[in-house]
Formats: sequence, C-alpha cells, structure tokens
Amino acid sequence: MVAEGISKITHCIFDMDGLLLDTERLYSLSYDHVLSQFGKKFDWKLKIKMMGMHHLEACQLAIDYHSLTIPLEDFSRQIKASNDTLMPTAVLLPVNYSREKYKQFLKIFENMSSKITHCIFDMDGLLLDTESLYDIAYNKVVAPFGKVYDINLRTKIMGSQQHEACQKIIDFCSLPITQEEFAKQLRVHAEGLMTNVPVMPEIQVKMSSKICGFRKVSHCIFDMDGLLLDTERYYTEAIDAILSQFGKKFDWNLKMQIMGLQHIPMCEKIVEFHSLPIPWEEFSREMHTEPIYEEIVRHIAKQFGKPYPFDVRMKIMGTTEQRSAEIAVTDLKLPLTVDQYLVKYNILCHEMLGSSKLLQGLFKDNILFPKFWRRNGDIKTKNHKELFSLFGHKVCGSSDPEVKQGKPQPDIFLVAAERFPDKPKPECCLVFEDAPNGVTAGNAAGMQTVMVPDKNIPREMTSHATLVLQSLEEFKPEQFGLPPYKC
Repeated sequence: MVAEGISKITHCIFDMDGLLLDTERLYSLSYDHVLSQFGKKFDWKLKIKMMGMHHLEACQLAIDYHSLTIPLEDFSRQIKASNDTLMPTAVLLPVNYSREKYKQFLKIFENMSSKITHCIFDMDGLLLDTESLYDIAYNKVVAPFGKVYDINLRTKIMGSQQHEACQKIIDFCSLPITQEEFAKQLRVHAEGLMTNVPVMPEIQVKMSSKICGFRKVSHCIFDMDGLLLDTERYYTEAIDAILSQFGKKFDWNLKMQIMGLQHIPMCEKIVEFHSLPIPWEEFSREMHTEPIYEEIVRHIAKQFGKPYPFDVRMKIMGTTEQRSAEIAVTDLKLPLTVDQYLVKYNILCHEMLGSSKLLQGLFKDNILFPKFWRRNGDIKTKNHKELFSLFGHKVCGSSDPEVKQGKPQPDIFLVAAERFPDKPKPECCLVFEDAPNGVTAGNAAGMQTVMVPDKNIPREMTSHATLVLQSLEEFKPEQFGLPPYKC
C-alpha cells in the first residue's frame, strides 16, 4: 500500500551524510586508560607527537614522555587489549544518530532487499571507516600551527565538500595558508593513511551474508563460567575474600578488566590493580585454596551465620562429596542433615537460563561444539553430567599447552576449532560468551559471537558482539543457518 501523494519506487539512493557510522578517536581513551594506572594523562601534546607513528613507536614515545618503568612489551599489550575492547564500539557519529536507529535502518533495508533491484551507497564513513583517518590527516595539517582538530571543528565541517571543509578550518583556526595549500597537505597525509582503511564493523558482518541475517555456521563454541553455569558470583566471592585481607574490594571496575583472562594474567592484573604487597604467585596459591567448591561451602555456611575457618577447609579439601558434606555439617555446626546440605549444594551451582534447551537442541541436530573450562571444571559440572555429556571436547584455557595466550587473544577459540574432527574454518564457528574479552577473542579468531552479558556490563562494551542477548533462552538457531528448535 502506497500512501497518497507518494510514488511507488523500485530503486533507492542513500546519501549518508549526517547518518554516517564513525570511529571516534578511541586510541586516546586507550592510552589515557593505561597511563592513568601510573597517575599520568594522555594530553594533546603527547598525542600530536605520536600521530602517524607505528604502534610500538607510539608506545615507546608514551613511555619515554612520562618516564614510565613498564617494559615496552607490557605497555603495548595493555594498549592492544584496551583497543580490542574499545575500537569495535566506534561506529557512530555522536551528534545526532544512535546505534538503535542505525540498526533500524539496516532492518528496513533487510525487509526491502527482496524488492529493491539496485542501491547506491556512500563509501566513506558508511562502508569504509575513513572518517577517523581523515581526522588524523586534518590534525597533521593544523598541528604545526599549534591548533587541534577536535570534535567542535569536525562538527563545523560535517557534510561539506573537501575544499569547503579546508576553507572552514582555515577561517576557524586563523591559519596563515591558502585553501589550495591546505588541501595539498591534506591529500599527502590522507594518501599515506588510506592504504589500510578497514571495513566498518556493522557493514562487515552484514555484507558477509547479503546484508540479511548472519553468516551460516556449522559448529558452536561455548564458554562455561557465567554463560552455561552461574559460577561467576563464586569467583567474585573467592577473589573478594582474598582482597579483604588487604582491605581491598573486588569492584566492577576490576572485574571488567579481568573477565575472560587466563588464571595467571588474571592474578597479575588483580595484584597490579590494588598494588598488593604479595607477588601474583602467592595470590594464585590463595586462589588454589579457594576453588569454586569451597566458595559454595562458604556460601552455605554464611546463610546460617557460620564462618568457614581454614582448618575446616583443609579437612574438606580433596574429599568426596558425601564426606565433605558430613564434615561441613558437623564441624560448622550447621542446623542441617547431611542430605539437606547436599540438596543445598546441588542447587547452588545451577545452569544459566536457556543453556539446557540450546545445547540439547544443537545436539539433536548433530551440531558439534566444545566448551571452555576454568580450573576445577569437573567440580562445577559433576551435578550437570547429562548436560555436559553433550560436548564433543573441552579446552581449559588456563592449562592447555596449545593455548599460548588468553583472551582477548584468539588462541583458545582457534584451538577449539582445530580439535573438531572435521576442522572447520573459523567463519563456520559461532562463539557464545558472556565477557567482553571473550567476544574480542572470538572476533579476532574470525568467528561470529553471541554475547549474554552480565546486566552490570556497560552497553558500549557489548556492541562489538555479532548478537547480544539477555539470556540463552532468546537465541534463535535459524538466524545462523542452524535448524530451529523442535517443539
């Protein structure tokens, strides 16, 4: 049905000025985040100095500029980790467009795609992420005059042709050069930057499947902790118990930084974050004496106002489930029978909403999948043997010798894919994660990612996932070319 006065169309032409996806200069945030750990700032003087430098050169300059004692490799690793988290969020102009509106636009286009025969797209800023590179080029031109190309200036030239934009910048900054000379310098700087211009993340995903739906997959890879099993609260309690000995708290700022990390990098980060007077090895040993099983016991004891002292922990450690229940009830003087205690224990480490339905559905349709374990994986899964028997293989990121680097590096996902009997290509694998670092790792592996984040994770730290869900119950297999659930 066509509204009165509006002609029916067969072709669409999109002028994307004002609607362009953009990349904010989040490198500044990455450097500022890392430098803030040393009480330093990433100011414009430093930023101008490092413009155009290669990554390692820029890192070394930042270290020298602020006289930091951190090794270049460590500084570089932290910057890259921060970039991996932040850069995928840099896709929108902050002025008058939102991610929701852009997704609405894509949805409209998907619905129209069967009726449209031709479309014309603006390339810069929509299909290719050239806007941030032009930002750098403009800054290189104005920097010798002590000026900065900031968001206010960018807003003034938005939608202008290049020669108009050059003249506006000259006038606004009172630069002593002609429009022709400015444009010439801009072209020189831009040509040096445009050789490696990336495809916009949102477009890259959509282009891979004709801009409708997601890429078809044949294999699924699952993180376990926090995604399939609700264990994250026990890790939180375990870490918080250790930190409390030093008068510290395990807050969300720290939790966001360690989500998805391997055991050793996690311990290193916690010790560094709180400047603890112990080496990471000692913190790790404390974690070894605070496994998930012990935190469940502590949780039960706490319900009855009972402490969980060290001597009882030592008696329970390594015993069978039945024997540990007997010790806990007797030594902690719990007002429970052993059977009542075991019931409480068995329901504490429960499955996350929708996990059983999803895994059983995939298994029935012969979809292959492994899972990732933290240490103590068998302890956490022993009450869910039916569910976890569906998995073809498991990969433990903290101890597997083939997993050289933890998340956000892609090693664990590539290893998991390699161990499937038919060794699928990364693009045929779908990753399920709950942590931003895990999503970054999945993306780096060349896989699509489904994220079920904790409600406390900021929205901007979930935007790099292919699909974000509130629970696994919302997942629709057919969106990725998998058979739908059988009723």
